[in-house]
Amino acid sequence: MKELKLEELTLEQKLGMTIIARGVRDEEDKEFIFEMIKKRALGGIQVNVTPEGLELVKEIKKIADYPILICADMESGFPMSELRIPNQIAISSTDSDEMAYEFARVTAIEAKNAGWNVVWSPVVDFTVEGSQCRNIRCLSDDKETIARFATAMVRGYQGEGMVCAAKHFPGNGIDFRDAHISNNINLIRNNLSIL
Repeated sequence: MKELKLEELTLEQKLGMTIIARGVRDEEDKEFIFEMIKKRALGGIQVNVTPEGLELVKEIKKIADYPILICADMESGFPMSELRIPNQIAISSTDSDEMAYEFARVTAIEAKNAGWNVVWSPVVDFTVEGSQCRNIRCLSDDKETIARFATAMVRGYQGEGMVCAAKHFPGNGIDFRDAHISNNINLIRNNLSIL
């Protein structure tokens, strides 16, 4: 594994290191992404946790001679786990910081064993009645509860050497438009005021 030094990277490589590719849709995508990896001009890639994803991770690790981020959504645990882990609302309903910590720790162990090194978790948005795709994915409707359990989860991930990224900024769920298809900077500004 080659250690990359910023002063030795080309402009294309520096810019590429700030990008995480949003997965592979077809062979053309795969060829382009692999070419970027070979040039050391891609910071990471999101790979869905599926049997095909496992194979893709192995291929990426064969061609990447630098530390590349391999990321996936894991807000409900490692998707191919034999463990049945409930959604985040169930974890916080236990009222146990230890349960949240262990959830993240086990997720990190399973993910790392399969080749991932970044999880998109925890969800730090609020549960809101009528919200698009959020309620069971969130920890609570209370910001202190969200902070408490998200903190425990982050400690669990990091304790196993996993990089984690909290997702769905607080207040996103109060907008009934789906943020995956609606891009509105005013939405972000307005919703952050609830904190």
